[in-house]
Order: sequence, then C-alpha cells, then structure tokens
Amino acid sequence: MPSAQLSEDKRAAYETLYECLMVTAQLMAPIAPFFSEWLYRNLTDNIRSRAKELNTPCNMNPYIIHY
Repeated sequence: MPSAQLSEDKRAAYETLYECLMVTAQLMAPIAPFFSEWLYRNLTDNIRSRAKELNTPCNMNPYIIHY
C-alpha cells in the first residue's frame, strides 16, 4: 500500500513540472496572451493569495505576469 506522502523523487518531478509550466506561460504570453494568462493564474492562484496575506512583493499587481 503506497504511503500518503510524496517521495523525494516525486516531489522533485512535480516541482520541475511546475517550473516548466511557469516558464512556458511567461514565454508564450506575446503569442497566446489569453491562454498564457489563464495558465499563469491557475498555477499561481494559491501563491498570490498567500502573498497578499503576507504583504510580499508579489502583491504589487496580481493581474499581470510581466514584472
């Protein structure tokens, strides 16, 4: 029976996938702005809400991906 926690390899794979999707969303913004904005917002939704709570620099303007 598999454990409920992520193994180190699986966590690293998820982090790599997340980073690749973030870079893809940023690189495709000039070509497909609406899809890249949707992808970026879905990837960073929980990060943006946490940043607002902590008043971090991500709080500057949560509606754009180009800083």
